[in-house]
Amino acid sequence: MKQNIASRKGVSIVEVVVALVIITIISASALSMMMMSVKVERSALTAMEVENAAEDAVDCFRFAKNDNAAFLECLQKTGEFVEEDGCFVMRGPAYTVTITSGTNQFEYSAVSTSGEEICAFTYKRGGGAG
Repeated sequence: MKQNIASRKGVSIVEVVVALVIITIISASALSMMMMSVKVERSALTAMEVENAAEDAVDCFRFAKNDNAAFLECLQKTGEFVEEDGCFVMRGPAYTVTITSGTNQFEYSAVSTSGEEICAFTYKRGGGAG
């Protein structure tokens, strides 16, 4: 009983290589999408933390009315801000928030660790953000 080589059933090496290439391409694209998703999530988290810090600062400023010392005390009570060089600073994993206060206003600035400005505004008593 002699079997013909062409009549044998099985997978050739070329078919295996083609299947591996297809699987690699699909895996690489899925990994790329996952990495982009993580990057977008981190960016959204940073934006949310910066926004929350801004809201805390505005709330403290409103609460303090015309008392600058009360404003600074309120910021310290949030537990996020520390006093450095006459400013209040909050450092996050991907950003730094700096607040400089005056009698009737405060300046808020959020900068990413790469140096890119995320958010900046001046809040004035009775006038809101500018």
